[in-house]
Amino acid sequence: MKPSGGIISGVDPGSPADIAGVRPGDRLLAVNGHKVSDIVDYLYYNADDKIRLTLLRGSRKSAVDISRDEPVPLGIEFEKDLFDGVRRCSQRCVFCFMDQMPKGLRRSLYLKDDDYRLSFLFGNYITLNDLEPHEWKRIIRQRLSPLYISVQAVDPVVREVLFGSKKAWRILPKLSRLAEAGISFHLQIVVCPGINDGDVLKQTIEALAGFYPAAESIAVIPVGLTKHRKGLFPLKPVDAGEAAEILDLVHSYQDRFLDKFGTRLVWAADELYLKAGEPLPGYSSYEEFSQAENGVGLSRWFITGFRRRKRYLPGLIEKKRKVTVVTGELGKKVLGEVEEAFSKIKGLDFRIVAVKNEFLGKSVTVAGLISGRDIIKDLKGSVTRNEIILVPETALREGNLFLDGISIEKLKSRLGCRVKTVDIRPEDLITAVFFDE
Repeated sequence: MKPSGGIISGVDPGSPADIAGVRPGDRLLAVNGHKVSDIVDYLYYNADDKIRLTLLRGSRKSAVDISRDEPVPLGIEFEKDLFDGVRRCSQRCVFCFMDQMPKGLRRSLYLKDDDYRLSFLFGNYITLNDLEPHEWKRIIRQRLSPLYISVQAVDPVVREVLFGSKKAWRILPKLSRLAEAGISFHLQIVVCPGINDGDVLKQTIEALAGFYPAAESIAVIPVGLTKHRKGLFPLKPVDAGEAAEILDLVHSYQDRFLDKFGTRLVWAADELYLKAGEPLPGYSSYEEFSQAENGVGLSRWFITGFRRRKRYLPGLIEKKRKVTVVTGELGKKVLGEVEEAFSKIKGLDFRIVAVKNEFLGKSVTVAGLISGRDIIKDLKGSVTRNEIILVPETALREGNLFLDGISIEKLKSRLGCRVKTVDIRPEDLITAVFFDE
């Protein structure tokens, strides 16, 4: 039988838990008599001033009492956020990206989660199709809000096709249940041409808007397809014309919702603007940037942040420096202004390289899915020993590995130059360009 509770990996020195005698390696079983299955339980049940932790150290169970005059953190860190494991997805979505990964990669890259706790903690999108009765009750009892929900369509027949499951038949009653309980949510529609675009997309947006204000945002994004789709449901990518049609539709609803609700409510992914060759909307039009992590407004957020800082860039640097930023083909379009600004600095040899995605297929053009082998293929022979290669952190997974398992260290060795990772924030890019680690 799998042990319950969570293993404590660290205790902050001088914290209430440290003073009470909690130590790394202890297993937390319960808080104030409530069993804990994840960090959400832990945080929910330790809100009181007086706390009793039930611990397992080795084979010995013990209780530790903690009193706090102020609501300061206990100072406990855990090996994992989910003590009882990740809830797996049982759907057979026709657009699932995990099913389109090449064989032979790390097992974790094929893990499909549909876990409401990851949705609450990290913004992972869930379907609501796999929720058990006790999980519904817990979401409502513990007020796990907002959640991030992948809807795709509200038409029952279309949903069965998209999710490949009869469990997906009805979504509107589930959203109603959350809304009535005071749980808010952010919604996602992955557009698959010929299935949930056109009138189906209109129906979906209109139905979801009916849940405002519980529905805080709706993101419309294009389906992502790799070249590894042999034997899978036939899908085609969103082309430039279709992207323009989707944008026209989204913009029309934005105008309507802004007048009705005081918010645009629905937004299109940056990728759709870049595919259609249309300019990105202004900064203020994204309001709270509610789905930036989903590629909605992230480009505008970066460009605006860079513009605010580029006036402080130096006109020259005394020690010559060569820097190359690698990104996807869409990223290259977004970063044109960045390349122009850096290229004007005397002493700085700067370029941005759009890496062609041979690993997943040329239709995959985002920076977060470039592979180590494609970087090597595109750069080898064109870099110098003192050159600095900046790679996006979003392209790296656990253990600082690219999708294809190539590490940063191997990339350095194969290219024969320095390699640094850089976050998507403009200030981090500027720091990485001018300063060594």
